[in-house]
Amino acid sequence: MNKQNLALWGEQRAAEYLKSHGYEILARNYRCRAGEIDIIASKGRVLCIAEVKTRSSTEFGLPCEAVDERKKQRIRRAAQAFLSRYPAMDEFEWSLDVIELLVLPHGRYIRHVKGAF
Repeated sequence: MNKQNLALWGEQRAAEYLKSHGYEILARNYRCRAGEIDIIASKGRVLCIAEVKTRSSTEFGLPCEAVDERKKQRIRRAAQAFLSRYPAMDEFEWSLDVIELLVLPHGRYIRHVKGAF
């Protein structure tokens, strides 16, 4: 699987994971001038702003370690832009999360890191 297909596969699995854990997917690949958000989902009164990272090895660390400070700032700005478009969501508490997926020869795993940044 090439890098782009791996990323698309990971985003699909992450959305399925969130759905199976009671989240409603509100948007995928939300883009605005401020940046991009892979998945926006809600569960109760919590808005999950999720960055999805998929890797096929740990050679450069865990997938969640790839979310640097610059990326976090862009996601925060994009989240604020999203919320400004939907004022009804002002009452939601929001969580900036990373969903990491590893696809290794001996198996696969997914981990939802809540409040990662």
